[in-house]
Amino acid sequence: MGVRRFELEGDEYLVISVPNEAEPDPRLTPAERDIVRDVVRGLSNEAIGEARAVSKHTVAAHLRSIYKKLGVGSRRELAAAVAKGRALTS
Repeated sequence: MGVRRFELEGDEYLVISVPNEAEPDPRLTPAERDIVRDVVRGLSNEAIGEARAVSKHTVAAHLRSIYKKLGVGSRRELAAAVAKGRALTS
């Protein structure tokens, strides 16, 4: 996923591009890619768990694995990695 910011006639816009589904990040499992998408959307661990029928502790375990695989340490760093294209979430 990529994010670009631009201004037009004084208004600021964000353009979000989603990578082709044929190019998932090979480092992440399908469940981890789903969680990355949910984190980027701003969902809490509890909300992600409810949506995916797992506990918030399971979500936290997935996040630890994601952080380690992608070399990030927080949700903010994860979102930045996604925006820079370092973590494809298709």
